[in-house]
Amino acid sequence: MNSGTTLAIVLTTLSLSYFLYIGVRSAPQARSLVGFFLANRTLTDRALGHTVAAAGLSNAAVGLAYLLIFPSFGFWTLIALAANALGQILFIRLVATVMERHSYDLADFTTVGNLLLKATSSRRLSWLADAVTITAFTAALLAEFVIGAQLFSAAMPGVPFSEYIGFAIVAAIVISYIVTGGFVATVESDSWQLRLIVAACLSLVLLGIAFLAFPQSPPTEAPSFVPGGAAPNLTIALWAVNTVFLSLLFPIGQLTSWQRVAATKPGARIKGLWRGFWLLLFFYSAFSFTGYVFARQGRPVSSWADVFQVMLDYGGIFHQFLYPVLFVGLVAAMISTADSNAVAVIYSRFSTAVGDHKEVTWSFVQRKIYIACVVLFAFLLAFFVIYKEFGNPQWFLQIIFALFGFYLLLVPLVASVVLGRSRVRSERALFYGLLTGALILLAIGLPGFFSNSLSFILAGNLAGMSITGISVAYGLGRRGVT
Repeated sequence: MNSGTTLAIVLTTLSLSYFLYIGVRSAPQARSLVGFFLANRTLTDRALGHTVAAAGLSNAAVGLAYLLIFPSFGFWTLIALAANALGQILFIRLVATVMERHSYDLADFTTVGNLLLKATSSRRLSWLADAVTITAFTAALLAEFVIGAQLFSAAMPGVPFSEYIGFAIVAAIVISYIVTGGFVATVESDSWQLRLIVAACLSLVLLGIAFLAFPQSPPTEAPSFVPGGAAPNLTIALWAVNTVFLSLLFPIGQLTSWQRVAATKPGARIKGLWRGFWLLLFFYSAFSFTGYVFARQGRPVSSWADVFQVMLDYGGIFHQFLYPVLFVGLVAAMISTADSNAVAVIYSRFSTAVGDHKEVTWSFVQRKIYIACVVLFAFLLAFFVIYKEFGNPQWFLQIIFALFGFYLLLVPLVASVVLGRSRVRSERALFYGLLTGALILLAIGLPGFFSNSLSFILAGNLAGMSITGISVAYGLGRRGVT
C-alpha cells in the first residue's frame, strides 16, 4: 500500500471515528421525539445552510455529480445541473410562501404521510405515501453504501473482501450515530462533512486544471467527446425529461428538505436555505468542470477509481496529498447523503408517533427505532451480497433512477397540497392513483432493470408520475370548490 493510500485510510478512519463521537455527544439532546427527529427545532441559519449543502448531493445531482454519466450524456448534464439549481431556488420561494400562509404549519411538512393526513384525513393514503418514501430512501441508502464500498475497494486493491468490509463499516458508522444522536448528530456531522467536501472539490478543480495544462495520453480506444451525448437518442431524451421534472419539482417532495426547515428557527429558515444554495452551486461547478475536462481529454469515467488513477499517474502532490483529500471528501459526501436517507427512513416509519408525541412514550419509540435499524442494516447487507454475487455494475445506476421514479410519484400530491389544492373530492382516487402509479412504474421499470435497459426505467418513472398526476387532478379541488 503506497503512502498516499495509507494517508487516505488514516484520515478516513479519523473522520469516521469523529462522526461516531458526534453521535454519542449529541445523545442527551435526542431524548425525545422532537429532539430525535427535529433537533428540538433550534437550528440556526448557519447550521441549516451547512446541512442543506452537505445533504444536497442526495438529490437529483447525485448521479451527475459523481461524474458517472457525463461522457455519455454530454451537455445534457450541464442542463440538468442548471435545472437542479433552479429547483433549489423554487424550493426557497415555496418555503417563503408557506411561511406566509397562516393556515399551514411547517410541522405538517416533516413527512409526506403527515402532510397528506392533515390535508385529506386519510390514514391509508398517509400510510401508502410513507411506504413509498421508505422504499425510495432505502434505495438511496443502499446506493450510497455501494458507493462507500467501491471507494474502500479502490483504496485497497487486492485486499480480499474489501468491498464487503467497506460496506459494513460505512453502514455501521451511519446507523450507529443516527440511532445514538438522531437529527442533532446528522446536522452537526454535516457541518464537518461540508468542510471535507469543499476540500475534495478544490482538489478536483486543481486536477482539472493540471489535466488541461499537462494532458496525459488517453487510452488507445478512448471515446471522443460528443457535445450532444454518446448514448442512444431515446435514452438521452427520456433522461433529460426525468431530470428536468425531478430537478424542478423534487425539492417540494423531498422529506429531508422539509425536515431541516421545520427543525430551524423561523427567522433563520430563508437565510439558511440561500446559504446552502450558494454552497451547492460551488459543488456543482467543481464537478461539472472536472467532468468536462475528463470528457474533453478522452478519458472515460465509469467510477471514482478512474479519477484516482489519473491522480496516481501524475504522482507528486497529486498522489501524496490531493488523492487522500479527494478520497476523504468523497467518503464524507457519501456519509452525509447516507445519514440523511437513514433518518428519513426511520422518520417516515414513526411519522404518526411524532404527530401524536404526547400520547406515545419516548422509551417505546426508542426501542422500536433500535429494532428498525437492526432490521434495516441486515436487509441492506443481504441485498448487497446479492448485488455482488449475482448483479452487475449497471445495477447501481439503475437503482438511482428507480429511486428517482418513486420520488416523482409523490411530487404531484405534495405540490397540489402545498400550493393550495387541498379540498378532497375523492380520497379513493388519490389512494388508488398513487398505488397504480407505483405498480405501473414497477411493471415498466423492472423489465428494464433486469435487462439493463435504462430507457425502460426512465419511461416507467414518467408513466408512474403521470398516473399519480391524473389522480390528483381528479381527487383534489381548490379550496371552496366542492
